[in-house]
Amino acid sequence: MHRQNLLRLVQAFVLVLVITVVLIGCATISEQSRMTEFEKISRRYRALVLLSEFEAAYRFTDTENMIEDVNLDALKNIKVTDYALKSYYISNDKLEINQSVKMEYHRLDIYRVRTILDKQVWKYDEEKETWVLQTGLPRFE
Repeated sequence: MHRQNLLRLVQAFVLVLVITVVLIGCATISEQSRMTEFEKISRRYRALVLLSEFEAAYRFTDTENMIEDVNLDALKNIKVTDYALKSYYISNDKLEINQSVKMEYHRLDIYRVRTILDKQVWKYDEEKETWVLQTGLPRFE
């Protein structure tokens, strides 16, 4: 009788262990999936900025919570010539990414190259299941 109880206890422990490992594995897969999605989105965003497709790039931003209006017409005069990731930080929960991007650009009417450091904050929107740029489009002077 004692042996049966011990066997049941061991089986319950093994079951709890297996469930825990599966849940941890699912969380890891979910994190990897989010990070892969971020890589795709950040590459698309970079390409759009380099092509001066600011209206399309604007769709990656959190338009519902923007503090200031974006003048997309003014951005038609901007050409970004370089977009280089300088640093990044990923939060522990993998739901926020802060990155610094150095951009070189010029205005189409004045060919003088300028440089800005765009500090981007990206957050994962679990409801929409996508990454959203919280800081808006770069602020070109």
